[in-house]
Amino acid sequence: MSMSTGPLDEGTIIFKKISEDEIGITGVALTPGSQAAVTTKNGDVVTVLVGEIIDEQQGIRTATFEWIEEDPTETLEPGQAIYRKDNHLGQYIIVGRDLTEGATATVITKNGTQHEVTVGEIQADDGTVQSALYRRNYPPIPEGQAIYRHNPDTDEYFIEGPNLEEGKDVTVITKNGKTHTVTVDDVITVTEEGTVLATYIKHKLTDAELTKGGRCIFREIDGTWFVIGQNLAIGQNARVSTRKGTQTVKITAITKEEDGIQTARYTWPKKKKK
Repeated sequence: MSMSTGPLDEGTIIFKKISEDEIGITGVALTPGSQAAVTTKNGDVVTVLVGEIIDEQQGIRTATFEWIEEDPTETLEPGQAIYRKDNHLGQYIIVGRDLTEGATATVITKNGTQHEVTVGEIQADDGTVQSALYRRNYPPIPEGQAIYRHNPDTDEYFIEGPNLEEGKDVTVITKNGKTHTVTVDDVITVTEEGTVLATYIKHKLTDAELTKGGRCIFREIDGTWFVIGQNLAIGQNARVSTRKGTQTVKITAITKEEDGIQTARYTWPKKKKK
């Protein structure tokens, strides 16, 4: 938003440079502590809090000012809320209009997305706007599946799902739709509805999983690097996946084959002379 000065018509308040690094406001009837509607050069009107009067000539006053932070709850409908960090509690709470403990509220995030939550214990209430603890309302998790849960206090991840049992495998669905198979380790909590929060053990991917779809990987065996892949052939150029992308190598020998997975020696392609 531009703070360039506009024309000083009768009753108009505008921004004015009052020092090398400070902008003030100037106009008639400025009163310290009151709010003033300031007109910018492009016609926008912003509301500020009048500070100290530093000059007055022929009824025109120049003053310092402070920005007035807009209250984001003013645009909320009853039952709507926003997230806000409570420094005293050390966690996020919700602040909204006409919130009732145990009721459902719609939380609107900064990027416009909406979450359904259950209102928890009311922390403050001015009659219209309340701040409260909350619990996210997630869609039901299908039987035999789980989702990851993040504990911000310990920065650990857990899994949550219905009727999880220690030692049993479960499919975890990630936010982007990918699936991981993990083993339920220690059960932490169980709700009345049977939803289980637990630690888990990651499964080490098999070579078949690592090389499916024609993918190849490098592996060090007894100090020597090999290429691991499926359907490898001597003389073939193989594209090997690395953390930084892919590398092309030439297969020179197959040293081992087991369950359709080949271990192969390779050479780097010769660089073409310019």
